[in-house]
Amino acid sequence: MIGKMADVIIQLYSYYLQDVGSMIDCIEFSSDHGMQDRLLVSPDIYRKFFKEPYTRVFREIKKITPKAKIFLHSCGSVRALIPDFIEMGVDILNSLQPKAVGMDSFELKKEFGDEIVFHGGLDLQGGITGTKEGTISEAKKRIDAFGPGGGFIFSPSNHFMEDVSLENFYALFETARTYGRYPLENRLK
Repeated sequence: MIGKMADVIIQLYSYYLQDVGSMIDCIEFSSDHGMQDRLLVSPDIYRKFFKEPYTRVFREIKKITPKAKIFLHSCGSVRALIPDFIEMGVDILNSLQPKAVGMDSFELKKEFGDEIVFHGGLDLQGGITGTKEGTISEAKKRIDAFGPGGGFIFSPSNHFMEDVSLENFYALFETARTYGRYPLENRLK
């Protein structure tokens, strides 16, 4: 069934991208494989049933849009699958939930930072929903973790929700603009 669904997804992407593929920079593919404390299925089950069909999808997308980056959104504790994601052709990984088991930002950057771009990581489970000061601290922590050497797109670990105040939203923007400006060695403290 997963293979058949991959065939349909390939047909849809082919149809939609046939005329605009050369103008596309990034293709998002969403498929959550983690929960807060573990994967939804074991790595062996993932490799047996999901890896090959998803690899086919990404390979076919790259044929149509060779310059486009593959952006994978997968919530939760997915660290054990990151090497598979990289092998499958994923260029950018989102959502990087910092409170999920095994998703420490500093460790992820150290282990995989030369192989994949990180998108997200800002803690929506308390890190940016409290005080303005706490929000700024959270933003600086993720920049310090993922930013060195490049390969980080500053963003929340999922969509902004109504519990992120406008004050905190603007504090994130300003912190990214000043503290997160490259080269990071020149940032304002």
